[in-house]
Amino acid sequence: MTLGKGYVQIYSDLLDKTGYVCSDGFDNDKEGAVVCRSLGFDGVQELPATSSLPAMPDSPLFLLSKLECTGAEDTLQSCPHSPWSNSTTCDSGRAAYVLCKVNGRWSAWENWESCEGKCGTATRNRNRTCTNPRPLGGLNCDGDGFQEAPCPGLSPCPGK
Repeated sequence: MTLGKGYVQIYSDLLDKTGYVCSDGFDNDKEGAVVCRSLGFDGVQELPATSSLPAMPDSPLFLLSKLECTGAEDTLQSCPHSPWSNSTTCDSGRAAYVLCKVNGRWSAWENWESCEGKCGTATRNRNRTCTNPRPLGGLNCDGDGFQEAPCPGLSPCPGK
């Protein structure tokens, strides 16, 4: 899965295999929310049209289908579902796809701008960016990405 989006894969202890979750009965607001939350994301986004999703892998192995999550579960395995399978087909023929929300988080502050060569009441600046990670359908960072402060210990400017 690329950051926050991709076809849903699951591991079965029972079958000792990794495979896909069939999209049959997969409700993005419920099962999608469980997937995103279990992976540490901030929620689930509305899905694009099926025609705009990336191509499915050839001959995918489907392990799980007909999920009936409430949306409050911690994992898909804890949701009611059909028995584990080991099939290359499912009724819809497609794996479930999720697009998770990622809230933006601030990068570390850059170093303060140098005060060298400044005098009097000069100021210095520093920046940070909302890229750790960038928001993906989630919230932008709160606060400012810019700070300004007086340069400490400056001498008065000559001639003033």
